Formats: sequence, structure tokens, C-alpha cells
Amino acid sequence: MTYSMQIESTFGSYCASPSPVGQMLSGSLPSVTLKLDRVEFDFKGVHGISSSFANALISHIYGLDEGVTLGRARFVNCTPAVRSILSTALSQAMKYA
Repeated sequence: MTYSMQIESTFGSYCASPSPVGQMLSGSLPSVTLKLDRVEFDFKGVHGISSSFANALISHIYGLDEGVTLGRARFVNCTPAVRSILSTALSQAMKYA
């Protein structure tokens, strides 16, 4: 089973502030993440993100079930700039996990 979240409709086309990430994801992601095969974050329409937003997103996903969900997370429809920032945040999370 796959759960998909549309990032633009939740956070807007430029995701800068990390403050709403935890609150929004806590209410949006199902509490049954262990039963999901994939959690998909669709960045269609998102033109940019800040590194603080990416770090907050990755750390929240990691905290759902101690990294299990992070391994099943997929980031789709990313611009090259968005993918680069997400990649850096993922690398840092894995380094310090």
C-alpha cells in the first residue's frame, strides 16, 4: 500500500519555514506507517525548499518509526534544486542516525 502526500497543496510552492512540518505531517501521515509499502512525497509544483524545511521533513519522517519509514520514503517530481537539498538532508540524517 502506498500513501502519497502532495507537498505543494500542503506547504505551498516554496517551502521555507520548517515550523509547520511536524504539525502538518503528524495529522497527515497515517498512524499505520508500518503497514505501508511506500510513503510518497510528491513535489510537483514546488519550485524551491530551504535546507531547514528539508531537515525538518527528513527528521520527522525518520522519527515516525525510528527510520523504517525513511527507508520506504520516495520523493517524486522534484526539480534538480529540490532534489539536491533533499539529498543533502538525507545524507546528514543517515550520517547522524
